[in-house]
Amino acid sequence: METLHVAIIPDGNRRWGRLNNIVSPKKLYDLGMDSLTTISKEAMKLGVTHLSLWGSSYNNLTARTDDLVKALDSVFCKKITNFMDQDFIKEYDVKITFIGEWRKILSKKTILSFEKLMEDTKNNKGRFITFFIAYSGSRERDYAIKSLIEELNNKELNSSNKKIKPNTDFEKLEDYTALLRKHSWTGFLPELDFVIRTGAYKDPHNSAGFLNLLSDETQFCFPKMYWPEYKKETFKKDLTDYLKRERRFGK
Repeated sequence: METLHVAIIPDGNRRWGRLNNIVSPKKLYDLGMDSLTTISKEAMKLGVTHLSLWGSSYNNLTARTDDLVKALDSVFCKKITNFMDQDFIKEYDVKITFIGEWRKILSKKTILSFEKLMEDTKNNKGRFITFFIAYSGSRERDYAIKSLIEELNNKELNSSNKKIKPNTDFEKLEDYTALLRKHSWTGFLPELDFVIRTGAYKDPHNSAGFLNLLSDETQFCFPKMYWPEYKKETFKKDLTDYLKRERRFGK
């Protein structure tokens, strides 16, 4: 099966809540996660092989108030782990992965539930859903560079003052990108094809640094709605529109 990597940035929960007089953070996050579940099932049905879902940025969990973070933690523990009860997980043999610095921030109960979900699906090979929790593209890039430098410094060849020579040790510039991705959190994922970001149509060039090591040729879509409004019918339309786009890749 040809890979199709789609990512969703579900932005605008709280703004939608203010418009609809819903002030409870937990209720808003509940609704948001229910929408993610519905869209995930539709994505599998439509042939998406890799689905990346940005559950929260690093700043979401480090800069917001305690009540918001606790509400999000509670919803994560309940809703995301309920994925195992969804029929499409078994139907499409879905492997679930969590990426980000969530182990540093979330409660022990939530951490254990995430780890159990990954363990329970680790051998699945049909489709792939990746949740990004406490994730930052810039922090991923920084850690990847740090890891790469540490590896090079630890190699015995460096102790003899031998240095990697550009265009000698690597045949193409792309080899350097591959090396950096090897040290990144997302290096196992394929190139990102299509990103849907709700709640940002007035700022349609804002990728927020999401998956910036995988997005060289990525196409974007900015629906004119906030996340809880985004339905599977709209997702199907947006994905169909993307698949019809002409891709020249500079030619």
